[in-house]
Amino acid sequence: MKKLMCTATDFIDCVFSGVVKQGQFWGRTPEYLPRRVNRYDGNDLSGLDFRDVDFRCGVDLTRQTLPGGPEYAYVIDAEQAIQQARRIIVESWPDEEKCKDGLGFLGVLEGVVSEGQRQLIMRRSKKDDTANAVLDLIVSYAH
Repeated sequence: MKKLMCTATDFIDCVFSGVVKQGQFWGRTPEYLPRRVNRYDGNDLSGLDFRDVDFRCGVDLTRQTLPGGPEYAYVIDAEQAIQQARRIIVESWPDEEKCKDGLGFLGVLEGVVSEGQRQLIMRRSKKDDTANAVLDLIVSYAH
């Protein structure tokens, strides 16, 4: 499936499988809709292969069964982990370009967190070593 946009959808006790390329699951609906909250509870996403998939605006990932494996980075307290990763990058990454790219990636994640998403799950990139290094930092501070 490609370009799955779930902006006004509830998922309760659903089982997902297959591949999703480019998807967004939103915990809040757009402002023009009368209903403001989407419900995500008890879903089994363990059979789903995420590729460029985001959870935004308060989807509680602790209430879902998530895919596992080394290709995924799961972060329970994203805000704290991002702050710690930012500090490490600024203080200890000597390569200026890599530092700039890493901070840019963190900026995107900070935007997602500022909209109410407390946990993150991301698939590691096969092409972007800097993004993977940032994910490793975030995960190391996530627990």
